[in-house]
Amino acid sequence: FLVVWMVLCTECTEAVANNRESESCSCSCLNDQLMELLQGYHNDTVSILNDYLKCRDLHEEELLRRKRIGENLKYPAYSCHEVADRKPLAQSGYYWLQTCRLSTPVKVYCDLEKSLDDTRGWMRVTVLDMRDSQQQCPDGLKYYSSPKRACGRSVDGPACNSVTFTTYGLQYQKVCGRLLGYQVGHPDAFHRSPSRNSIEESYVDGVSITHGKNPRKHIWTYAIGLTEINLGHLQCNCPCNSPNPGPSPPAFVGSDYHCESGLYS
Repeated sequence: FLVVWMVLCTECTEAVANNRESESCSCSCLNDQLMELLQGYHNDTVSILNDYLKCRDLHEEELLRRKRIGENLKYPAYSCHEVADRKPLAQSGYYWLQTCRLSTPVKVYCDLEKSLDDTRGWMRVTVLDMRDSQQQCPDGLKYYSSPKRACGRSVDGPACNSVTFTTYGLQYQKVCGRLLGYQVGHPDAFHRSPSRNSIEESYVDGVSITHGKNPRKHIWTYAIGLTEINLGHLQCNCPCNSPNPGPSPPAFVGSDYHCESGLYS
């Protein structure tokens, strides 16, 4: 705006000095046209200037967000992966996340150390360490005090108990976990699977990890077989036992499982 204004005033001054007022080049003759022209330049320039200031403010805000991402409610990250990507030196800990399905940010634990597949930015969905005397079993699972503090199904015999943990609507591609279990009674691996082929049924003696609903989709199964020794209970052995394999898992499990043999006594 200032440059345009100075150029027009210079042309007007030169016209007056050269006695070209009769040619509509004087300031007085050009007044209406000049003001109309300047008003147009002014409006356009002010609009551009305002857009620039907004753009600069947004840029500075984005730079600040990248620097402080996940550290507070004002600058939540979209995922733990974004925290790891934006802040390569960030340490594992609690960060604020907000996805498109969340109206307000939530605080979650982000594991920012490199995993076995050399990736960073894992979000902890849940942790249940019953070695901690302050930990309680979630609703839906039964507390066992012997032989170790643990959580399990609430009834003996063929049955299932489920617990749902939220991912806050976050899209994910991989699931990683660790499970520590203790044998109680007579583990049967996939003994019941020939007659129970639905993911909603008790197809395994162990733990099944699924996602979604209606229907649920299988991620991983941890099965516990009775023994590696042939004692007349072949149907309770793991499928990989040799030379006495037990039943194979249902088709929806495929090869996404691990089976360990217990101790028969």
